[in-house]
Amino acid sequence: VDVVGSTRIKAATDPLASEYTFGEYTKFVVASGKQFEGKLHSTAGDGIMLTFEHPRQAFKAARRIQGGMIEFNSFRNKTDHPFEVRCGIHTGAVMTSGQDVRSVEFSHVIDVTSHVQRIAPIGGIAITDDAAVFLPGGGKSVGDDTAEVHGEKVFLWSPTLATADLRAAIQQPPPLPPAAP
Repeated sequence: VDVVGSTRIKAATDPLASEYTFGEYTKFVVASGKQFEGKLHSTAGDGIMLTFEHPRQAFKAARRIQGGMIEFNSFRNKTDHPFEVRCGIHTGAVMTSGQDVRSVEFSHVIDVTSHVQRIAPIGGIAITDDAAVFLPGGGKSVGDDTAEVHGEKVFLWSPTLATADLRAAIQQPPPLPPAAP
């Protein structure tokens, strides 16, 4: 997970407000991951790496993070700039020291995930085909937009696309409530 334009935000913000807000952002992302059994792997600046046992959990957490950004910006962001994030998801086996996945520092899985995150739409999620096959409905359940990163097919999820799909399914607005007497 990465904040879009974080360097610009930090440069234009009071250092105390910046430190507070990025700290709150980290707490928010980690808590969102924990809701789906995710664990904090590492942080680097505003980049946060979470690990999950299953790609489905990662996708749900990423959607929770994206969905929670309005609330985060309304109540926890003390900068004058709304945070927008990109999420990237990949899957694969890694070698750990003992059972602690945080001991993994150099891994092809981590490298690919980092590159995948960079192509995610602003406010969206990019998930490799290797991870998307584990979702109900596979990559098509993510969306029709795709890209390629280091030979990996990547599906792109965006809330705008999800809203457009919902509007198409509804086809007409709901009725207005009855007028008060």
